[in-house]
Amino acid sequence: MTKAELSSWLKLSKVSLTIDRLHLKQYGGIFREINIINPVRLRLDFLDKNCKLMNEGELSIYFDFDSYDTMIMEIENYTNKNIRHWKRYFTDPEIFNNESDDWNEKADWKSFLDDFHNGLIPLPSGFVRMQG
Repeated sequence: MTKAELSSWLKLSKVSLTIDRLHLKQYGGIFREINIINPVRLRLDFLDKNCKLMNEGELSIYFDFDSYDTMIMEIENYTNKNIRHWKRYFTDPEIFNNESDDWNEKADWKSFLDDFHNGLIPLPSGFVRMQG
């Protein structure tokens, strides 16, 4: 992916673009997704299979940045992935067809939320505003 491709998708799309998905295995079937809402806003979703089926995160946090370039740089830092290694994620069919073992693990929301409230879940930095 390039900045120009991402910018084009944002202009054409009426919905957010999921550009990163990470299975947080220590919390069972909980995943972290990064969704770009617009050129200066991202949404970080922590979700499990049921949340994915309802198209919403169990915990969603919005981050606003002062520029497109800053947002890209901070996502790269947060994920340890250069933009050229990002890919656009869609809702994979196996999520709905029970074919993915990762999505079928029982989510441990208690442990996750305990760690989140204790500041043990990493979040992006370099933002000008966070809400959620």
